[in-house]
Amino acid sequence: MYTKGGETMFVREDGIACFHEEGAISKIQDIIRGFDPVMVVELGTRYGGFTSFIIESTSDKVKIYTFDITHHEFRNFPKRVKFTCEDIASSPSPTITKLLETKSRKILYCDNGFAIKEVRMYAPLLRDGDMLGVHDWNKEIRQEDVEDVLLDFVPCEHGFFVLNEFSSRFWIKNPERQKGLNENEDTSIVRDVQPTGVHEEEPTSSSGEHK
Repeated sequence: MYTKGGETMFVREDGIACFHEEGAISKIQDIIRGFDPVMVVELGTRYGGFTSFIIESTSDKVKIYTFDITHHEFRNFPKRVKFTCEDIASSPSPTITKLLETKSRKILYCDNGFAIKEVRMYAPLLRDGDMLGVHDWNKEIRQEDVEDVLLDFVPCEHGFFVLNEFSSRFWIKNPERQKGLNENEDTSIVRDVQPTGVHEEEPTSSSGEHK
């Protein structure tokens, strides 16, 4: 693990750069597996390093939507991963809004470089029982920046990340209200949600570095 341009990063065994603390990854993967989402929405794809860890942490039935303003080709990603090149920070994305408002149990992970905007714009759209994840906590975003938004969210495993000075955080929205919602869960949303007026690319193939 090393620092590049002020960012902490490491290179996976497959050669893909991941801009997270390496020691945090196994705990993040445990959180994802334990939550068992139907869908993951990742804001900020970069080279695809963290996306690769999401893929490894979820079953083949889980749909992963990842967004970035920079166009990339991802050759080795399975078809359940949908990459969209879009500016999602300037104004709310209709595609992301539709995804987050579905009844499917989901994780929203904010790591697109505009964390305060991302949390304020998209976290309120999550349904009770959904999970919010944020990267660059206490670097790009702090508690006081989004305290009002987080009133509906309960911290998940924060002790581990605080103790180790890692910059990821997770919350669950109104978990006490989650009971009884699962029977209404919609697991078929993927075929209904398509990007509006933006480029979407089926994961094709790429060489070199992929976040």
